[in-house]
Amino acid sequence: MKIIGIPGSVRSNSFNRAFLEWSGKVLSEHGVSIEIIDISQVPVAIGARDEVPSEIRAIKDLVKKSDGVLFSTPQYNYTFPRVLKNTIDWIAFPDDDNSLAGKKAYIMGVSMDSTGVIKAEEKLKAYLVSLGMQVFDGKPVTIDRAVESNVFDQSGGLIDKGVEAESKKVLGEFAAWLKA
Repeated sequence: MKIIGIPGSVRSNSFNRAFLEWSGKVLSEHGVSIEIIDISQVPVAIGARDEVPSEIRAIKDLVKKSDGVLFSTPQYNYTFPRVLKNTIDWIAFPDDDNSLAGKKAYIMGVSMDSTGVIKAEEKLKAYLVSLGMQVFDGKPVTIDRAVESNVFDQSGGLIDKGVEAESKKVLGEFAAWLKA
């Protein structure tokens, strides 16, 4: 099985991209591979267009060929970032070529402050469901205070063993759900 990973952040050294990379290692133990896409070059969607740009067509094709999508998002002002919404808008455009429809998804996230990502996950889930995705209903995997807690070690592993154990458990459940 193969899934696409979409980080909700484009900043260098993104915790959410790192979380997707770590999750890919965990998912590989369950027979699921992940390809993480770079959304930093996704053009801003401006109104209705006649054509989908080639860089978007490539992402849409990856999603169509995948078994699902794993999102990892920060939370800004109690919602998910505009750069992520823009990317999702393109993947779902046009309505008769929505690459997300019918796909399975899971949402997790890393936040740099104490508010976490629960509100962003709730809003993102509602949006994905409205686009026809099936969103895994397992326990949300979230990491707060990423800067303070030094979330990842030098090799990309999670430092907090409690978060690591819970994340591995939920990702295993997600992998089983993908295969069902």
